[in-house]
Amino acid sequence: MQDNLRAGRLAKAAGLKLYGFYLVGLPWEDRSHLEDTRRMVYEIDADFLELHIAVPYYGTELYRIAKEAGVLDETVIGKDYFNGATTGTLHLPTAELVEYRRKLLLDYHLRPKYLARKIRDAMGNPAVLYNYWRFGSRLILNNLRPRQAAAA
Repeated sequence: MQDNLRAGRLAKAAGLKLYGFYLVGLPWEDRSHLEDTRRMVYEIDADFLELHIAVPYYGTELYRIAKEAGVLDETVIGKDYFNGATTGTLHLPTAELVEYRRKLLLDYHLRPKYLARKIRDAMGNPAVLYNYWRFGSRLILNNLRPRQAAAA
């Protein structure tokens, strides 16, 4: 975690835009892992953020680990990084992972500091402003209501 935080600080100091890609839902994760991820997300404060739920594809080491842990759903076919392909982790149900993802994405993207930065970045460039509006509003609208998987 310290290496990630240091890399984020160095990238920002160099004036680079940061793209945060996070993965949760590994078979061994529990609530403390989710809280560590949440803290890192806010401390790094990336310009763009993606948060995905792990998908253990057949033939991968993660698939073997998930199968041995007994957390594989019947099939991962048709699953993606936005929907759980497992029954959760050894400690967390899929519904909790989906809700965690939904809430973190909303909380992160609706912060006044983040919104102000996006508006500032887009000033003078209508195409950037349009893309922020188009993709940002879709992200927010898609996450305002819990998905069906979260209600299960």
